[in-house]
Amino acid sequence: MCMFSRSVRHVSKTRIFARDLGDERELLVYGMSIDADEDLSMVLPIPTPAGSREDVLSFVDLSSSPDFFDDLDALFPVAMSQGFGFSPQPGVAASL
Repeated sequence: MCMFSRSVRHVSKTRIFARDLGDERELLVYGMSIDADEDLSMVLPIPTPAGSREDVLSFVDLSSSPDFFDDLDALFPVAMSQGFGFSPQPGVAASL
């Protein structure tokens, strides 16, 4: 969960991808949509070993890859259920 340095109107579409890279290295990609009235900072707490140097983290600008999460989603299609052959009417709970 992240925190913001100023007020935000709305946050949505939070997406997180994490991967162990071996050699005690990890990759974390974090994306979201945000609506705010002014520039602000996002604070994302990331645990690091006690006594770690400040350069234990490195940041990569992925603005040249705006479709990263959409491309990743395309690799894992969601199977659609065939259901039971009925569609409940809006506002009516279906029971089996």
